[in-house]
Amino acid sequence: MTRSGQLTPIGLDLGRAAIKAVQLRRARRGWTLYAATLLPRQHEEGDANTTARDDAIDDATLTRLNRALDRQGFTGRDVVVHAPPAQVMTGIFALPKRDSGAPVEQLARMEMAQTHRLTPDTFEMSMWDLPLPARAGDATHVMAAACPTRSADDLLDRVEDAGLQPLALDIQPCAAARACAGATTNARGITAVLDLGWSGTRLAILLNDVLIYERQLTDSGCGALHDGLKQQLQVDHSAADYMLFEVGVDAESDDEELASRCRQRIASHFEPMVQELRASLNYAEQQYPDAVVDRLLLIGGGASIAGLSNWFGQSLESAAQVVAPRDTAGSDGSANAMADRPALALAVGLALHGQAAA
Repeated sequence: MTRSGQLTPIGLDLGRAAIKAVQLRRARRGWTLYAATLLPRQHEEGDANTTARDDAIDDATLTRLNRALDRQGFTGRDVVVHAPPAQVMTGIFALPKRDSGAPVEQLARMEMAQTHRLTPDTFEMSMWDLPLPARAGDATHVMAAACPTRSADDLLDRVEDAGLQPLALDIQPCAAARACAGATTNARGITAVLDLGWSGTRLAILLNDVLIYERQLTDSGCGALHDGLKQQLQVDHSAADYMLFEVGVDAESDDEELASRCRQRIASHFEPMVQELRASLNYAEQQYPDAVVDRLLLIGGGASIAGLSNWFGQSLESAAQVVAPRDTAGSDGSANAMADRPALALAVGLALHGQAAA
């Protein structure tokens, strides 16, 4: 932390549609949003209404980011970034008990290598103990996450070459869990977190604030939904934005026929996701039968789709809510306008990497 331990590193969410950056300040009670920015990514053609084609971060974008950090009042250049989502591998393993003297970490690495057909020394890995499931047996149950060393080094080198100082490489689901900690109220409950991104949606399932399951949902990117609206409704980029974030799935519109078609298109995009959610939550309940599904939390740019949390709540017959930086940290000054943007939630979780509770 900088400034005598009062500021966190900068949490840097390198999304496909935009780069999000957040820095928090330690307050008397909890955290305060100190600085925040959202920098849209562009094609090399320079079309401001078009997002980058892939997840690779280019040097020019990182240079733009460095300049934006100065303009938006960030302090220092220490950053925490997430590993490229497509490069992250996870696994859940039953290993010998820790007090058995067995090399648990080494065994987990071997299991990860075998599961993903890798050489054990070619990836970086982190692991954590899981709450004991119903049929734990005489074992330690762990969840591990890994990223190929070459991919991690390439990303961190690019970040460093742009004048930033990477302190840690995190994974999206763990950052999402940190960002949503203030909204997980039931200590015995199962909480699902949907990170609704432009290129895809990741599901994280938490028990007692511990990540117990994660997966990428199929064909779930909000970019595909946005493109589908433009084609089906024959509208431009700005009009599609309006239909998503102002009309959405429940708002009225002057053109009710157009609004009805918009609602149907949005619902058809997310209905398969509801089925995947049910299956994943059923798995979690089978593993932990004493726990009940508490709520669904939505973060990411897609969480701003009008009425979407209510739609999910009704579809799943469960409580659902949007989580934004304001739910984790207060806000003041110039960052106040960004406090209600769920697209920044993951960056908040990255900023909190390694930070003791305030």
